[in-house]
Amino acid sequence: MKVRITSSKKKLWILTISSYSFFLYLIYVQTQGIEYSEYIGAIGIGVILSTIILMIADVLENNVYNKWFWVISMLCTPPLSVIAYIAQRDKLIKLGQRFNLNSNSSTKK
Repeated sequence: MKVRITSSKKKLWILTISSYSFFLYLIYVQTQGIEYSEYIGAIGIGVILSTIILMIADVLENNVYNKWFWVISMLCTPPLSVIAYIAQRDKLIKLGQRFNLNSNSSTKK
């Protein structure tokens, strides 16, 4: 059974903003030497990782132009590529549909 994960652009922005706010909070707490609960740290890291995983799933699920570039860039530089992907998501999907990247027509002779 294949599970389909569909996300709207608004949900992706909410996830990204929440993961960045957890990330900034954890940096602030670490630099100030403030003690915090391990649960907050675990929740923060969980939100950040789940955001990256959902972004990669969104890239793989949609017909995105340069799909593997986006997957590799999200693994190597998640803070930058997540925001860049969301900002250009609609354009990348339109380009992927225009070039019809996931069809088998390119293999026909």
